[in-house]
Amino acid sequence: MNHNAMIHQAVELGLGRTLQSKFVTHSKHVPQEKTSLNRPFYLITSEQNRNLDVDLKESIFKLLAELK
Repeated sequence: MNHNAMIHQAVELGLGRTLQSKFVTHSKHVPQEKTSLNRPFYLITSEQNRNLDVDLKESIFKLLAELK
């Protein structure tokens, strides 16, 4: 399944379990458990445009910090 809503519906129907981001909207009918698992973040950069890549990287990490 490639859509969070489909995954949630399957879990609501008792068809399995899932591990999703805390930023995904969850149904009140699905019990939730917190986990300490972390997923690494990768940024693929271009050797020809290092300055743009550095700016992009800083912007992304600033945005992610605000989401916490």
